[in-house]
Amino acid sequence: MTVPRALGGLQPLCAVYRKGFLEPADRSLRAEKNKIDALFAEVETRAIDQNELRNAGFGEEMFRNVNTPDDWEKAQAEL
Repeated sequence: MTVPRALGGLQPLCAVYRKGFLEPADRSLRAEKNKIDALFAEVETRAIDQNELRNAGFGEEMFRNVNTPDDWEKAQAEL
């Protein structure tokens, strides 16, 4: 699994998961443990840091959450 590290933490929604992640994820969900990053220690995980992301053309702003109208306005202002 490969996961970006940006904005002070891992970004699991932007990660690339291998098929091998399915079994531990399924087991965790059945046990009602829903925090995906708790599973990262169970599988081989590579974190991509901000410098590597930037060098590949991905700015930190692409990982920012936009959940409210205020967040949306701030995001629009940065375009």
